Amino acid sequence: MTLIKALTTRALLVLSAAFLSAGTAQAQPAETPREDEADRRFYATVGMGVDFAQGDYGDRDQNGDAVQTNSGSVPVFLKLEWEPVTFRISVPFLLIDGSDQVLGGTDGAEGNTDAAARSRLDYGLGDVTTSLTYTYYPTRDQRLLPVVDLTTRVKIPTAMNDLGTGYVDVTLQTELSKTLGRFTPFVGFGYRFRGGAAFRDTWLVFTGLSLRVTDWLSVGAAYEYSEAATSFAGEVSEVSPFLSLRLGQHWRLSPYGVIGFDDGSPDWGVGSTLSYQF
Repeated sequence: MTLIKALTTRALLVLSAAFLSAGTAQAQPAETPREDEADRRFYATVGMGVDFAQGDYGDRDQNGDAVQTNSGSVPVFLKLEWEPVTFRISVPFLLIDGSDQVLGGTDGAEGNTDAAARSRLDYGLGDVTTSLTYTYYPTRDQRLLPVVDLTTRVKIPTAMNDLGTGYVDVTLQTELSKTLGRFTPFVGFGYRFRGGAAFRDTWLVFTGLSLRVTDWLSVGAAYEYSEAATSFAGEVSEVSPFLSLRLGQHWRLSPYGVIGFDDGSPDWGVGSTLSYQF
């Protein structure tokens, strides 16, 4: 089982990789910044996204048949960057059509029972997710060192209609990235402290590679793994290919896909965000 990612771990992972490889001044301080960003240190970005995923997540009904779940998310988000600190907040609208064992809003936390799944249709606002990131940028004399992101992410239990667990989750995460010409490999790990006695605290790891094809186009793929959040849930294991398209000076379109390999991930998914940077 899994839940709607709601522009949290999965989408933020592929988006941060896409933004990092797009040649922006804030992601590449040791490089010559673009002329329109050369003197800037504060950035504000707003946007919205669409995310759809489908899978059975290992759920079975009383007859032992797989229960298919379709899940959708429309998040609205705000990102404020005052180098080297970045604050993000995301508020999603969620829809789940399928198993009542699938929750929304906790990055891989799932239902806490092995009872037979029943069909349900729920929708409403999901959990608010906030994050604060400190980024270490190497100087010109430290070219061999990677960019390091230290992130604290907090899930606030605001979800309606049983679309979340009802508890606060806190994730501590570290990410390393290094631009090598047009390529940017990245790797990271984190630990998620979950609220509620039924849910386990879990480790997560991710890695990926992005390629800056042109000044306005980047492509890449990311892999994420996370431990199962309950004894009845599967592990999260999935690959997310992504694109990042810069549409003029301020707009960016970032479509992505998802291919799952374990019961904690969807069989497949697609999504995209559209953002505007002031």
